Amino acid sequence: MNKKIIAAVLVFVGIVGCDSPEDDINVGEEIKVGEAVESNRIVLLNEKINIANGDGASVGGFVNGNYAFASAANQDYDCDRTISSNTNGTTIDKNEVVCVDAGVTLSGNINMKGGTLVVYGTANLSNINGNKGTLVIAESGSFSINNLNINNQFLVINHSHNFNTSNLNVSGDMENYGDIQLNQININGNGSFSNHGALIINNSLQVNKDFYNYASLTVNGDLTINGGAEFVNDCKVIIQRNFTVNKDIETSGYIEVGNTLTVNGGGVITMAESAYIKTTDLMLNNIIEGSNAGFARVDVANRTTINGGGRLKNRIDFNDANGIEVNTGQIESAVTLNQDIYLAPTACNPGTAGVLAEPEYTLVADISVPQVKGVNLSATDVTYADGLAFISYHLNGNQYAGAIDVLNLANVNAPSFTVNYTSESREFNALNIYDDQLVLAGQRSKEESGYTANSTNGALLYVVDVVSGDQLENSIDWQEIPMPSFSGNSVDKIDNNTLLFASGASGGGFFEVNLQSGSITASEGENYAKYVEVVDGVKYKLVGGNGNASLIIEGNSGVTTIDLGASAMPVDGKNVIAVYDNKAYVTLGENGLVIVSLATNEVVGTYNYDGPGLANGVAVDEDFIYLANGQSGLILLRRRSLKYYGQYKYDGSANLVDVTDNVILIANGIGGVKLLLRNQ
Repeated sequence: MNKKIIAAVLVFVGIVGCDSPEDDINVGEEIKVGEAVESNRIVLLNEKINIANGDGASVGGFVNGNYAFASAANQDYDCDRTISSNTNGTTIDKNEVVCVDAGVTLSGNINMKGGTLVVYGTANLSNINGNKGTLVIAESGSFSINNLNINNQFLVINHSHNFNTSNLNVSGDMENYGDIQLNQININGNGSFSNHGALIINNSLQVNKDFYNYASLTVNGDLTINGGAEFVNDCKVIIQRNFTVNKDIETSGYIEVGNTLTVNGGGVITMAESAYIKTTDLMLNNIIEGSNAGFARVDVANRTTINGGGRLKNRIDFNDANGIEVNTGQIESAVTLNQDIYLAPTACNPGTAGVLAEPEYTLVADISVPQVKGVNLSATDVTYADGLAFISYHLNGNQYAGAIDVLNLANVNAPSFTVNYTSESREFNALNIYDDQLVLAGQRSKEESGYTANSTNGALLYVVDVVSGDQLENSIDWQEIPMPSFSGNSVDKIDNNTLLFASGASGGGFFEVNLQSGSITASEGENYAKYVEVVDGVKYKLVGGNGNASLIIEGNSGVTTIDLGASAMPVDGKNVIAVYDNKAYVTLGENGLVIVSLATNEVVGTYNYDGPGLANGVAVDEDFIYLANGQSGLILLRRRSLKYYGQYKYDGSANLVDVTDNVILIANGIGGVKLLLRNQ
């Protein structure tokens, strides 16, 4: 343990509970407690503020109502002949366009010899002979036939919401832009079916040729994709029973399977970014592959079997709450497991969002900075725990001075100081609180302190006990440990007896410190050691400098270094790490925010606000990413989508943000601290 005690002139105000307070603090220090605290520095406001000015709230799920996907297809034809009265049977010759007027019924048998029949009214047909040409049912039209056979060289285009047939056999081409419900459909030979509307199959569907779904397909039985088929889903497919894939298919939308999805040896499912498959059971005998860009997602509600030839590859987030029951196949490293990634809802895809949060916010108070010798200090860090907020300060420039405030938030709408501590020699850049122990990273003048241990040039680690619930122990009892380099940048606790400390820039690095002995037990030299974070025993270390910043992760499985793809600029700026839900959020100043998946150790997202300011600090909760973005104030992003939600702009520069239990504290340098409350 290293302590420096200087007994001389001091200023003491308040009551610290000892007989001779002048013997309990050092030269140039002032402690205010009780009625002597600087209450005038807290300006109570308790006023509502508006942050939401981005996406607003939305609800996951499909867009209700009829599909507006595609009746933009042409329904206007130049008619060579018009059927303007009820008619039984007709022939449509080659190159002839025959139109059935609205309000008129065409019935009986028709002969299609290569022309076009356009139904604006009603067609109640017994048979279609010839099967050459084009049949168009307009949106205003109605069509019925018991069995419809679409042979080669025959095209049927439906825009109607009143299309009735029991069985449909497609060996030619059919395009649906309306609503169709039928018992059975077969696609064979040279057949092709393009669905741009709502198609419901009452029984099962065997696809032996080409099927393209650009809107809504519902199969109330089984869906089977066979060897000669091409199947592309660009929107929504609902299968009530089983889905069997024997051929390569592509999906960029949503597929829901009521029973079992089986991918057999000849089948591959290729999923685009943001594609989503939900199934009760999965039997994987071949490949499901994602893209090399963003993630797709597969959810299995019950049982997963991955057999010997089965493989999951590329960027897929695979979610099975019960675990994968059988796996003799392969899961590639790019695949994540049970990460519950966010997919934004669209008209086709329900996504993974429920009702998105739309909270209200209250600006509770503005807290101005303390002064030393009439000079304003700068708020550097803030943290909140168990009803108390701790704020650290330093003096901008080459001189030394600092402060610590302890703020009672038992009644968050009426905050009050319990301690104001100022020093003419100690500076504090970062802090953390653990139970009743406050740890701080900072510096003192080496000439003033006289410290030489650990090759220090002024960097210090401070350890301060919190006593009587909300007071700081006397400063002469602080543990003060000299550290390498000029300034302390960050500190966190590894265990009850070990701290992790970052100092720099030159001659610094990452250091583990034994609290009992005050000695450095492990060191890692880095000239730009920026920040440390310890979560569940895993150490996260941020390295800056002129090149690309890197995130070092050290845990039971070893050490991994991740290139963040951009530098932390300016090199002497504020940069932090926040770990939440198996992701690390890292601020890189002018290069914005970088998000790293801790499952794959890859950069999976970036964000840079299109406005003034630097990404300095970040905090994360279930709903939002809170970005302290310098001159731009506080920026809120939707956590799962990285979508801009809103901004809280004010005079000042946001350097750091802490979010705990709906309490939001923003450190703003010489602008002090803002205390916000999220109202549920």
